[in-house]
Amino acid sequence: MRKSINPAFSTRSLKSMMEVLNKQADDFTSELSKLADGKTQVCMLDHFGAVTLDVIGKVAFNMDINASYGEATVFQDCVSTIIDAVVMVYRKPLGNWDPRLKTFRQTLNKSIEKLRETAKQLFRKRQEEIADGKDVPVDVITLLLQAQERHGWFTEERLLDEFVTIFIAGQETTATALTALLVELGRNPHALQRLQEEVDSIMDNEDDYITYEQLSEFDYLWMCLKETMRIWPPAPATMRSLKHETVLDGHKLPEGTKCLIPFWVLHMNDEYFPEPFKFKPERFEKQKSVPWTYLPFSGGPRNCIGQMLSQIEAKVIIAKFFKKFNFELTPNQSFAPTEVATIRPKDGGLCTLT
Repeated sequence: MRKSINPAFSTRSLKSMMEVLNKQADDFTSELSKLADGKTQVCMLDHFGAVTLDVIGKVAFNMDINASYGEATVFQDCVSTIIDAVVMVYRKPLGNWDPRLKTFRQTLNKSIEKLRETAKQLFRKRQEEIADGKDVPVDVITLLLQAQERHGWFTEERLLDEFVTIFIAGQETTATALTALLVELGRNPHALQRLQEEVDSIMDNEDDYITYEQLSEFDYLWMCLKETMRIWPPAPATMRSLKHETVLDGHKLPEGTKCLIPFWVLHMNDEYFPEPFKFKPERFEKQKSVPWTYLPFSGGPRNCIGQMLSQIEAKVIIAKFFKKFNFELTPNQSFAPTEVATIRPKDGGLCTLT
């Protein structure tokens, strides 16, 4: 399956996405400007969640969701409900049989059905367009349909499951990383100043079109993003099954044993990251990371397929945000890390904008 949709995230495809990323980021900052009075409290997690929803909808599925304009509350509610359910599976493995969670299960089923029905309509519309000989984008929908045509066992149910997985994963992780970045910059003025200087040196105006080639100029922004994802990894952990019997710290683990790999713990190892609890983007300036010590997007053949899209998307959104706004974090909010399907600041990065 991964091989089938890889072309949607190739360098060529990513370059072609720059127009969409610029437009979505401009729409995002345009809507935020309505709240930039220096008084209105803004929950950045909500707004970053909206723009990342718009991006994944457009680049992966050619959907115009318009969440940044407040037109996708149903979609956002569905995403939030499904993410809550992911956490429940780990924390309450018997939740499906808990009578106290009956209402939640009903809401969850409706949310999943809403997304699956949307996907079903998109797939059928694309099938009709292909049958009529129309030009169609080589996005995730087209690639999944091509995979279904090649593999007889690839059912419609599998198509819908893939849609929901990519839709959720492609939105939530980037939104939480952007929120955490804003929190860290707000608490580290020296880093904020250096980032602001870099953005101002590259961009003349807030509506400047950022090209794919320009992305490499945002060196310090990239360092800030990497350091943010070290402290706040987009996914807190992953699960793997042992292919062979293994001895770990004197304990024999048989083949097939499920192993939980906590990325946050890896990232807080002071042997590789001195003063691990401090936000120090400069640690990534010249440092060559030791393999398997820094895994914000997991590692190996099953790493995050959309990691390059996430990184490019984050750079464009943050660059345009800082070219247009100044911000101050709201006092007395909680920055405690809260684990949902991702690790996020508890209060969602509350701030005021000017």
